[in-house]
Amino acid sequence: MNGIETLHEVAINQEFNLDTSSTSHIPEIDGITKKKIDKCKGITTFYENGIKSKEIFESPHVRNGQIVKYKDGVVEEKKYLDLETIKFKNGEKIEQKYIQPHKYKGQIIKYEHGLKKEWIFKHPHVRNGEIQKYKYGVLAEIKFIHPHEYEGQTIKFMFGTITEKIHESPHFRNGEIVKYKCGEKIEEKYIHPHKDKGQIIKYEHGLKKEMIFEIPHELAGLIVFFKNGNPIRKKFIYPHKDRGLTIELINTAEDDILTSLKFNYESPHIEQGKRAICTCKRRLDSEEYVKPHPLAGTKKKFKLNDSEVSEIILNGKKLYP
Repeated sequence: MNGIETLHEVAINQEFNLDTSSTSHIPEIDGITKKKIDKCKGITTFYENGIKSKEIFESPHVRNGQIVKYKDGVVEEKKYLDLETIKFKNGEKIEQKYIQPHKYKGQIIKYEHGLKKEWIFKHPHVRNGEIQKYKYGVLAEIKFIHPHEYEGQTIKFMFGTITEKIHESPHFRNGEIVKYKCGEKIEEKYIHPHKDKGQIIKYEHGLKKEMIFEIPHELAGLIVFFKNGNPIRKKFIYPHKDRGLTIELINTAEDDILTSLKFNYESPHIEQGKRAICTCKRRLDSEEYVKPHPLAGTKKKFKLNDSEVSEIILNGKKLYP
């Protein structure tokens, strides 16, 4: 100790292991140190009101090019050759930013409680326009904005597995929402302004399971059911004009091939109580009426090649021929 150093200076020297003999400039105002330069170590330290406010590291220091800013003695920001900036709040890292010519140039990473919260890609990064959001440090959402090629698409995740894809303007699939379960597509939904708006398609094991048409689709009120990806039943509900009608593909042959269509009319259809079977060639095969139809108890059979009645049965008794 040279007898001139204050106790505060001694504490600083011990903290950073500074060699005071190499200190070339120690200006003081009112006895308070403002700056210390250690050329041998490559460290310049600035103080405000006796509290460290900034450090600059130069050659030969291993952190050459780094600038550290402090607030109330706590790290607030770190810069590396103006290529990387790390911001802190209450001593906790909250943001990391890279600029050109850093290899990660265009990336901004935000943190919360030490975990990644948001990852933004900007020009000149190759993924410019991509924004990733995290929950508890795990990827929760990816959003693409201008000028990314997928601009308008949002992908949502749960525990790192995709759960939903949303397409908005200006994406070419604008109005399409796709849902996933365990990474497998389970639903497609179309809303305004998609040309198929009002249509919902449900999937199971990659195959169509159900197709629903809602307002404003022109087929609103129609539900189509599938088996092994093939349509087997149609049901009409409000607001469709044929609401109350169900059309089902059934088997009428011994070889287990679905060969006919069964029409079932229920409330509120005007012909409720009527049941009819047609061949797949759209030829009427038979009709049956149950309550509350006016012809309840009547069964009709038709000739194979036309719609002429071949047999009429009422309450189990043959009326015709």
